[in-house]
Amino acid sequence: PAVRYSKFKVSATRPPPLLGQHTVHILKETLLYDDSTFRELLSTGVVTQHEAK
Repeated sequence: PAVRYSKFKVSATRPPPLLGQHTVHILKETLLYDDSTFRELLSTGVVTQHEAK
């Protein structure tokens, strides 16, 4: 169960991120990986990317 603090109002909850949902953002924008490195990580299965439906 989640921790509850008596003086903290709970806002609307969101579902957790999907597996690989933020892969592109983290690798390219935060860690500054280039496109070829990113594609290599995807193709070898080191990382996964969530595909929108």
